[in-house]
Amino acid sequence: ESFRGCKSLVLIRLPPALEATGADIFRGAKLLQEQLGESHDDLVINLTCRFTTLPLHQWCYSQAFETTTEASLQNLFRVLNPGVFEDEIDLSRVDIFEMSPFHVLALSSSPKAGFFQAMMEHRGDIHSNLLAQKDAFGKTALEYLCLKDTPEASEAIRYILRQTISTKTTCLGLEHWRQKISHETSLCCAQDIDRVVRLERIQKVQESLRFYTTMEKISILEQALWKAKMIFRGYNDDDYNPHSSMDVNAIVLDREASRIQCGADIVIPNVLSYT
Repeated sequence: ESFRGCKSLVLIRLPPALEATGADIFRGAKLLQEQLGESHDDLVINLTCRFTTLPLHQWCYSQAFETTTEASLQNLFRVLNPGVFEDEIDLSRVDIFEMSPFHVLALSSSPKAGFFQAMMEHRGDIHSNLLAQKDAFGKTALEYLCLKDTPEASEAIRYILRQTISTKTTCLGLEHWRQKISHETSLCCAQDIDRVVRLERIQKVQESLRFYTTMEKISILEQALWKAKMIFRGYNDDDYNPHSSMDVNAIVLDREASRIQCGADIVIPNVLSYT
């Protein structure tokens, strides 16, 4: 009866060698039953096979039982770099709950920043997009991390925010946009704040980043369309020289007309849907 009434239980794997369990072992385990069915046999079969073909998920689940962090990292690098005749590790694979390895690691009792770093920087790529991936319960790995009050979780959150948010602000053209994102991110990393407040702050930062990134795309695209219209009209950068023989006032007026007539109001909405 170990799991009876565990309404929020999601991080569980039963040993493959399990022979029998009580028929009511999962009674009241609402989330498990919603995803895997209420049949006791179905639940047991799915949970015993949960990580059978997912070695990285298996490591994320069991790493908390390693004797030392060094031993855990060695095993992680061994999983991330399989032998010549073994399949390549795919960090985007999900389990029966649509959880990526990052979800499982975030839910573990030992979600160290170093583990996230090793996985995110695997093969030289920053797999930040996987941290925004939602599981079958509509949660991201970062949201699960925010449910923890441990120093390890806080350190992991700071690392993830640095990789997924701070590094992306370099593409923003306006300094005050970058400063605002940086300030909001620092508030998320403050010590001893309520987990709900931390999650709300992180969501606010993510919304701000999405908004400013969209504004940056619009600005760049409008500038490109404007320039293309000017070129079509027969102007180039030399024409804006004050010492040019051309009528500068006429050029200024034509620049404004080109901006209005460049077609940005039609092109931008259709292009942004693909970005």
